[in-house]
Amino acid sequence: MDANVASAVQTVQMLRAHQLPDDQPCIEASSSTVNYEASFDTNFQDREGFVSGIAHYVEEAQNLGTLNDMLEQGRQYAGMLYTWRYISRGVPQASSDDQENRTEIYRITVDVLKPHIDKLKQFYLFQGSAVQRFCEEVKKLSNPEKLKSFVSETTKITLIKMIDLFATLNALKNAKSSVRNDCSLYRRAFGILNAGQPTNPEDADIERKLVFFLGTENCLCNDVVTEVRKIPHYLDVMHELADTCIRLLETDGYVLPDEKHTLLKAISFIVYIMDDPEEKIGIYKVKKYNHHKYDALFKETPVVPLYGDMHMQLLSFVQMGPHYDRAKWPQANEALSSEHIDTYHNITAQLPAFEAERDELVSLLALLSTKDVAGRLAVATTERASDVALRGLKTVSRWTTAIRELHGWKLANPTDKYLNRNCPADAEDYERAVRYNYSAEEKAAVVQIVTMIKDVLRILWKMESMLNLGIRVEIYKETQSFIQHNVRDMVRHCIKKKKAKARTVLMGLRNTCADWAAGFEPEDDPYMRGIKDTAYQPPEIGNRHCGPGSTQLFMMRTMLESLCADDKKKSLKHDLDSKFHGPMLTFYNSTKHYFHLLNFKSSLQEAADLSQLWFREFYLELSNGKHIQFPIDMSLPWILVDHVLTSQDPGMIEYALYPMDLYNDAGGFALRAFQKQYLYNEIEAEVDLCFDQFVYKLSENIFRHYRCKAASQVLDEEFKGDPALKSININQYNNDAHYPSLMRQRHFQLLGRSVNIHRLLSQRLNAKLKQAIDIAIGRFESMDLTGIIELELSLKVSRAMHEMLTQHLQLDPYEELLNEANNSVTSAYGRITLQVFAELCTDVIPNHCYNTADRRFIRPERAPVFGEGEPQRESAPRAAPEMRFGSKLLNTAYAAVTAKFTSFFGVEHLSSAVRLLEYRGVALCIEEMLKIVQANITDVLTPYVANLLDGMPKSCRLPLIDYGSVGAMGFYQLQLKDIMAYPDLQTEVFHSFREVGNSFIIFVLIEQVLSVLEVEETVLAMPFQGDVPCLVKGGGWCLKRRNGVLQRLRPVLQRIPLITTRMAHCDAAMAKQADVLTKERLYKGLSIFKSVTMTFKTMLESDATDHSLWFGAKAPNGVVDVDACTSFYRLWSAVQYTSLVSAASRGVDQITEFMGDGLYWAGAVIIALLGHRGLFETSDFSYHIIKAFDLDHKDESVSGVSVPMFVKFARKRRALNNAIFATMERYLFKSKNKAADPAYIPPPGCGIEV
Repeated sequence: MDANVASAVQTVQMLRAHQLPDDQPCIEASSSTVNYEASFDTNFQDREGFVSGIAHYVEEAQNLGTLNDMLEQGRQYAGMLYTWRYISRGVPQASSDDQENRTEIYRITVDVLKPHIDKLKQFYLFQGSAVQRFCEEVKKLSNPEKLKSFVSETTKITLIKMIDLFATLNALKNAKSSVRNDCSLYRRAFGILNAGQPTNPEDADIERKLVFFLGTENCLCNDVVTEVRKIPHYLDVMHELADTCIRLLETDGYVLPDEKHTLLKAISFIVYIMDDPEEKIGIYKVKKYNHHKYDALFKETPVVPLYGDMHMQLLSFVQMGPHYDRAKWPQANEALSSEHIDTYHNITAQLPAFEAERDELVSLLALLSTKDVAGRLAVATTERASDVALRGLKTVSRWTTAIRELHGWKLANPTDKYLNRNCPADAEDYERAVRYNYSAEEKAAVVQIVTMIKDVLRILWKMESMLNLGIRVEIYKETQSFIQHNVRDMVRHCIKKKKAKARTVLMGLRNTCADWAAGFEPEDDPYMRGIKDTAYQPPEIGNRHCGPGSTQLFMMRTMLESLCADDKKKSLKHDLDSKFHGPMLTFYNSTKHYFHLLNFKSSLQEAADLSQLWFREFYLELSNGKHIQFPIDMSLPWILVDHVLTSQDPGMIEYALYPMDLYNDAGGFALRAFQKQYLYNEIEAEVDLCFDQFVYKLSENIFRHYRCKAASQVLDEEFKGDPALKSININQYNNDAHYPSLMRQRHFQLLGRSVNIHRLLSQRLNAKLKQAIDIAIGRFESMDLTGIIELELSLKVSRAMHEMLTQHLQLDPYEELLNEANNSVTSAYGRITLQVFAELCTDVIPNHCYNTADRRFIRPERAPVFGEGEPQRESAPRAAPEMRFGSKLLNTAYAAVTAKFTSFFGVEHLSSAVRLLEYRGVALCIEEMLKIVQANITDVLTPYVANLLDGMPKSCRLPLIDYGSVGAMGFYQLQLKDIMAYPDLQTEVFHSFREVGNSFIIFVLIEQVLSVLEVEETVLAMPFQGDVPCLVKGGGWCLKRRNGVLQRLRPVLQRIPLITTRMAHCDAAMAKQADVLTKERLYKGLSIFKSVTMTFKTMLESDATDHSLWFGAKAPNGVVDVDACTSFYRLWSAVQYTSLVSAASRGVDQITEFMGDGLYWAGAVIIALLGHRGLFETSDFSYHIIKAFDLDHKDESVSGVSVPMFVKFARKRRALNNAIFATMERYLFKSKNKAADPAYIPPPGCGIEV
């Protein structure tokens, strides 16, 4: 037992180290919170270890190490100059010479500026020593003997980097006026503080030279040119350096973007140096210094990035030459025109080629990384890891170069209000260069290329360990195969031909790079004695993953280059047989990228570095203190992100996170290269703001998209065939954008922080959906009750939207959101319930007319106002179109649908109300309306009825039928003249009866709606309660077999036994109660209307009202007094007669138009509840006149009232009364015919015997 527990504990502990696979899509750049680099570049510090090499090359390595240190120091000074900001503006200035604290201000100024001025002094001293050292190297190479001898390519590339450094530092010094101003302020403050005191002459001389250096335009470049031109034969050295640049550019000898731009800038500066003031030796005079090849090169890339947001026109240095002629540089000048971008910087035209490269590269990487179960490659491939890595490195570098060159071109060619109508006339320089300078197509192309760069970078970094292993293994095998095999043959040839120099180099190469499997060089190799012995087997090459070191690689390449360089350079190429030239040159060319491959991670990071797209120190300097930092609308990374969010292309939404990675690049560069914390803080502040905007806009887009999608589905489902919507294309909203990929991002890496976008979107969309529900309810509260159709549709859309979003986000349950917006969490009744009740009681019941024929309430026109009239409502809340149904188009579509239900109130509206309110809300409305009816009866109608009964004749028997219709009508005119003359009868009395009648009508309609809904629910619930429906004959199956299938499904569908046996006690009890309630509703036919009417009848019989007032006095005969007018049914006959006389006299039933059928519903319901229907129909005045008219058909008038017209309206009234009585019979007295036990009766023809 203890062993099992220990094993279980051990297994659980092992789970800690197990990483569960993440199901989120990879739509971001390589994510790593901590990044590290392992650099094995020794900068030739280990050169003394290669004593077996050529001593001259060891000395050259020492010189190169010194130059590399200078280059690194120069890069640091370049970063210092570029990130220099005005310090003098933050230092208080003395307002006058009489200011008391003037000395203290100057002292503080000196203390603040002194550390920075000391750095400038160090920079000045550095540039002087760097120029001197560069001239010394050029002087070495300008020796006539040296010009004819071999010079290593590494040395020439290092000198080219020095030239590029001078050009960069010169441009930075010229651009930074803040440096000059801060230096001037320091000198002024320092001079005032130390006036009359002795100073160090050396320090004063340096300060004077520093001021002159900073204040002179192009001082650094002029110093370089002046010093170089003093060297004899400098033109040949410069020409060779320029040719090296061109060769590297033409033969793809560079890898990184900075390397390409370094070569181009160096060519421009070299051409300026070669434009010698001497007429006879300048670049334009000597034929071999053909400048036309430079002109063609400048045409392809006229503008290159210089540093950060600074750019450089390659012709800028050429134009500084004394013999510059525009006509001699036609292609380069043409390239500077605005039309040039269509040819060379048209990023949209380059995009298809880039995408094809991406597809090929990703497919190739997939072949190398896909393995089977056994760990072997799933698909065999002949591609080498080093070749694939180099291809990926160059491809990423080429894409990055395209982006950076486009950005440089845009900075060099800002737009204006004439080129871009969206550009304001007073736009900032940086705005014209960045914000308004990119078209929508260019932004989309840049976003896609950035996405490709970051995506391929992520794949390559993921495969880094595998690629690094393959690179080192392949480089080791290739190097050792050449050293141990090919060089062996060359050594034998040199010994045999007595080529001592070549033999020395080859042996040095062999001793420097060979790695013998046995640990030592074989001594019995006959080739080393110049003897060819085919029987001798050289040792096998070991299988190690170890590449050459940086110094070892330099020594190897330099010695190889000395053996295969051009014959014009006195190389040792002629000492070797021609058969060795090809393999040696091939191996030499293959080693030119070894350095980048051996430092694959750092090279890849440099190749994909787009940090310069964010930096804007140059333009901040140009703003002259107007901006401490530009707003995010001018920031290119945010411009790209915003374009993705605002574009209408659904396929681009997955690219939204890739431009955000530009902030990672900028933040890393600010810390690693610039080492400026304040720059990183500014980047971090912008990221905080941009990311908030990103999440906000993304949540808005997601909400709008899914709102439209849900609204189109609900609209299509409910009103697909509506002719009013034929002109609206609803299907356009059914497209599925790629939002789920973004919504599933749980750990997006941004500036070293892991951000849960999934959680942020869940929070915002949760609040947004609740707000949409709140707005829908608010709109309903601002409308009459017909707006409940729109409310239900809006809530349907919200529910459908919630179902879509919960597939990807963690939202609160929809019912909770609805309850919170409806205030039903903190209140006994929600806003919807209270609004429905209020509208029913204050608008529908008192102000609407009911038409029994179409079962609709309408608002009468030109009707007198009773009571308070139509209630005052709050104005609708203002909301964006997407908060309702997603868009203006869909809002229009839904408005067309709901417009059909705004002119009346009927069953459709009550159906929506019942579905929204459910039983609890319906019960509240009914309860409150009953209170209103009771108050109306008790406080209003009872006094009126009492007064009207007093005005009735004491006895009014029916006249003989022989009197005819005219006589009967004349008789009633005399008998009821007091009632007809009652002033409030046709106003307040009728209005009170209308309110009571409308209330009962609403009770009936609610009962009908609930009946339909309950039948639907119970029918759907029957299979789960064990009631399997019966089947009819036919359909291909025999009836017995089909019933057998249903019987087998019965235990599967029936859930009540399962719940009662397996769930908790409380859940089981609730399930039983729900089962009983469902069966009760199905079998017993529970009726709300019956309960309401019985309650009303009890109220009439209670002491609150006069019993005799409604039921009448007790008859003398103990049964009924047919002639007495003391009962309500006799009064109602008089009321009905009065309304008919009014209608017949006008020819229009104006009372019905103003009051509706609710007036007559009130009387008929009360009569039915009192049990006086038979008495009413027997003794009603208008019914008696109808009978008399049916016999005589006299077309006469009585007191101006047409008898036929009266009979016409009376017959309509009798039909209405019959319909009302039938309704009352159906609901109140159906229990008399109810069966004792409910039983299911199958339909006819089903073949089942009962």
